[in-house]
Amino acid sequence: MSGANSTADYNFLASLNLLSALADAGVRNFVISSGSRCAPLVLAASRCNEIRILTHFDERSAGFLALGIAKASRRPAALICTSGTAATNYFAAVVESRLSHTPLVILTADRPPELRGTGAPQTIDQQELYGRYPLHFADLPVPIDVRTATVWTVSGAEAARVAAGFPGGPVHLNLPFREPLIPDPSGLERIVADFGRQTQPRPDSKASEQDRGEQSWDDVAARLAGRPRGLIVCGPQNTHDDLGVAVSELAGLLGIPVLADVASQVRFGPHHTQGIISHFDMCLRKRGFADGSRPEVVLRLGGLPTSKVLNEWLASLPPHEHILIEESSDIADPDKIGTVRITADLARACGEISRRLGGAGGSSNAYLHNWRQAETSAATALESAFAAKATGFGGSVVRAVFQSAPDGTPIFLSNSLPIRWAEFYATGGGNSHRVLCNRGANGIDGIVSTAAGVAAALACPTVLIIGDVTLLHDLNGLAAVRQYNLPLKIVLLNNDGGGIFSYLAIAGHRDVNESLVAMPQGCDFPRAAALWEIPYQRLETVRSFISAFATILAKPGPAILEFPSTRDGDLAASREIDRRLASALTGAL
Repeated sequence: MSGANSTADYNFLASLNLLSALADAGVRNFVISSGSRCAPLVLAASRCNEIRILTHFDERSAGFLALGIAKASRRPAALICTSGTAATNYFAAVVESRLSHTPLVILTADRPPELRGTGAPQTIDQQELYGRYPLHFADLPVPIDVRTATVWTVSGAEAARVAAGFPGGPVHLNLPFREPLIPDPSGLERIVADFGRQTQPRPDSKASEQDRGEQSWDDVAARLAGRPRGLIVCGPQNTHDDLGVAVSELAGLLGIPVLADVASQVRFGPHHTQGIISHFDMCLRKRGFADGSRPEVVLRLGGLPTSKVLNEWLASLPPHEHILIEESSDIADPDKIGTVRITADLARACGEISRRLGGAGGSSNAYLHNWRQAETSAATALESAFAAKATGFGGSVVRAVFQSAPDGTPIFLSNSLPIRWAEFYATGGGNSHRVLCNRGANGIDGIVSTAAGVAAALACPTVLIIGDVTLLHDLNGLAAVRQYNLPLKIVLLNNDGGGIFSYLAIAGHRDVNESLVAMPQGCDFPRAAALWEIPYQRLETVRSFISAFATILAKPGPAILEFPSTRDGDLAASREIDRRLASALTGAL
C-alpha cells in the first residue's frame, strides 16, 4: 500500500466495490440524477466499464426510466441520487416496482449519522424511506476502512440477488458519506492499484425461482380435470413472453376456453387459437350469455384482470373452485373469491399441471363451443361497429395501432382510457405484440419515462399510447427521449382533460366534473414537442393516422402523433359502439 488513505479514498473504494458487485451480478443499467452527496457513486460509475449510464435531472422521471428498462429487459436496473428530498421522488416508481414485481436497486446517498437530525442541509430521515415497499433495506456503514468497503461489496451482491429473485422487486440501499467526498483525479488509479477490485460471484437468482410453500400439483390437476365447464383467466403479467404457448397447451388438454387480458402476453402471438377469447368483456355484458356461461372451476394466472365487467362477474358467481396462481405471495384477490392460492412461476405451473393431465387433448365441448361462437360474433360485430363509426374517436386509434403495428412491436399502454380501450377493442391474433403497462398501482405517474426505459432497453421502435393529462404529468420524461434519441413513437389521445371521468357518476355533476375533476388544460402540444425537439404531427382522421403511423415506425428516433377528440364525443362514440354491439350480439349469443 502506497500510504495512508483518506475518507475520500474509502468513499470512492466502497462505491466502486458496490457498483462493481452490482455489475457482476447482472445489473447493467444505471440511471443517475446528480447532486453533491452522491459524488462518490457518480465517480465510481464513470470508472465502471461494465455498465451503461443514463442520466435524468428529474428524480421522479429517472425512477420510472429505470423501471421501464427493468420491465423490458427483465433484469434489475439501478438508480443513484443525492440525499434529501431527491430520494423521495423515487417513491412512486418504488411502489410500482414492488406491486408489478419489477427489479430495481435504489442507491440513495446520505449524510453520515452524526449529521442526521441536526438541521444539516439536504438531510432528511432516509431510514426505510419507502416503508414496506422494498423487498430489502439496508443502511450501510460509513466507509472508513477496507472492512467497511468490503461490506459494501457484499451488500451490492445481496441487493442484486434479492431484486432479481423470485418474483422480483425493489431493494433500497442507503449510503452515508463523510466529507471530503471524493479524492482528487490523480488519486483514483492509486486507490484501484492499492486495493484492486473486490468482486463477489454473480448470484444465481435461478435458485430462488421455485414455488413458495408446499402445494400439490396433483391436487390442482385433479380440481381441473373432468370439468368441461372450466375457464382459464390470464391477467396482466410481464414475466413470460411464451406464457401463451404453455397456456394454450394446458387449455387444449382440458378442452376449455382462455380469457386473455390485453396485457397478459397471451392474447397475441403464433400460439393464438380459437380457444383464446379477446372480447369476453362485451360478451359478459349480455346478461343471458353471462348467466349461461357460469363455470365450475376457474384457473387465474397472473394479476387482477383489467376488465371490471369480468372481475364483477367472477365475484358474482356462486361458490366454486377458483384457483389463483401469481408470481408473488401478494396475490390480488380483493373480492376474496380464491379457494386455492399458489405462488409459483406461471409457465412452470402450466407445465406441471399439463404433465399430470397426460398427453391426450381435451375434447371440444358445448361450453368451449359457446365461448368460441361468442368470440367470433363479438369480433364481427365490433368490426361492423367501427366501420360505421365515421367521426373521430380515440378508441378507433387504439384499435388501429394493434391492427397495423408490425409483428413484434412492443406497445406500452397508459392507464385510464388507453388500456381500457385496448382491452375492449384489440382483437387477438397471430401478431406477436408484447404489451407492457404499469398495472401494479395503476397510476399515471411516470408513464412517458417508463415507456422511454422500455425503448432504451429494447432498442427497437416502441409505441406508447397515452392521454393528454398523463403526458403532461410526465412531460420531463421527454428529456430522456430526446437526449438518447430513443425510438419511442408516442400516440397522444388528446381529449383535453381526464376523459375517463366522463364514464363515472361524477360526470352527472357537470359543473364540478369539468372544473374540478376533468380539469382541461388546453395545452399546445406542438410547443411541447418543439421544446424537446421531437417530430410532431396532428392527425384529424383515423385514416390519416394509420398512414402517418406507418411512416414514423419506419423512421429512426422518436415522434409524436396527436389525435384530437372531445370527451363528450369519445363518450358518445363508445356508447354508440356498445349499442351496436348489444344489438348485433342479441341474436348471436
